[in-house]
Amino acid sequence: MPRLKNILPGLLIAVLSFWGGFEFFLRAYPYYKVNETFKFMTNGTFERYHWFYIPRLSGASKGIRRVSGDILYGYCLFDLEEGDVEIKVPAWNQFQSASVFSMNSDHYLSERSLDGKALNFKITKKSVPFSRGFIMLRRLATNSKSHIKNLECKKL
Repeated sequence: MPRLKNILPGLLIAVLSFWGGFEFFLRAYPYYKVNETFKFMTNGTFERYHWFYIPRLSGASKGIRRVSGDILYGYCLFDLEEGDVEIKVPAWNQFQSASVFSMNSDHYLSERSLDGKALNFKITKKSVPFSRGFIMLRRLATNSKSHIKNLECKKL
């Protein structure tokens, strides 16, 4: 029993250290990476309130990881400190979804349509607990030009 008393403090410190490191990595690292991505996207490369797209899967773009090569991805950055945001995504005859993410990668809202309905919604400071974020649009599409027509992401 005396040996166990000598081992317990060290074991407790080891377990708490491991748990603390795991919690830090689990919570802080995604925030750091997404924040770095946001800085990259807002350094003049991409405008806020303007849709930009990842190109369709091809030999040249196969290094970009995607869930599916048949899905086209669009993104719109926003900052609620500048005002509320209105999203208008016209009806689509196949699957489409729009998701709202904070810059620490928390997912707050998701709208989807399988039956040709439009996706229209507003994001306000009262509706989400953050100010900077992005909308991710996913559409099953065979033609990238038709994918990008008539989308709106505007500051109100």
